[in-house]
Amino acid sequence: MTVMNRRRAAALRLTALAVVVVVLDAACSVPSDNEARAIDPTRMVRASSNKINCASPGVDLPSIKLRVYLVNAENEPPVATPVDRVLPQSDATPRAALEALFRCRVTTEETGGGLATVIPEETQLLGFETIVGAEPGYYLVRLGPLQNRGSKKADDLDKAAVAQIFFTVTAPGLTEEVKGLRFSIDGRAVAVNTDRRTVSQSDFVKRDDFLSSSPPNSPGNRTTVTNATAAVPGVERTTTTRGS
Repeated sequence: MTVMNRRRAAALRLTALAVVVVVLDAACSVPSDNEARAIDPTRMVRASSNKINCASPGVDLPSIKLRVYLVNAENEPPVATPVDRVLPQSDATPRAALEALFRCRVTTEETGGGLATVIPEETQLLGFETIVGAEPGYYLVRLGPLQNRGSKKADDLDKAAVAQIFFTVTAPGLTEEVKGLRFSIDGRAVAVNTDRRTVSQSDFVKRDDFLSSSPPNSPGNRTTVTNATAAVPGVERTTTTRGS
């Protein structure tokens, strides 16, 4: 074999080796099944940079209106209050409503009307999943670390935030009925507080766990509208007398 032929053979072997390395790297980087996996936090976009305006649909874009719940900070204790979010067309699933709650910014009009969210600002929604072995209607809400702006960690999930999440996924018109929720934070099952009790990791948050923070039209509440001209479009200020 001449020197030239040996050089060509060596070059071909190096090229083949490079192709094998690329194929192996791709095979190791992409899962071969559909199993849910936690996203590498270093690759995640911070929620604050991903907040979007959902107050109105885009021009000529098919859209869907979903109801999410903020809290009325002017009430003591705060009361879960419905507002609308408009997103590009999708199914009206509880997961889609929850995505809207986490991804859409609170508008200046809503803030001016005393509404706010108490979900830590940069917290990521990682999943909304059925629970193996549980009857239909019971779900796990998977959250990333509870982080406020500047990546400052929050200690726990405020009970008003639990109410926001629960009433958002049980809003009228969604495609699935949600009866109860469990929570995990940063990969760890957690107990959460509601109006009535502390709900353990193995138990479910249910509608009757909310008394003082329930929306005015929830079962057990009798609502009297005192001002039909609301600061927030579509949201009426109310005086609520709790049922027995």
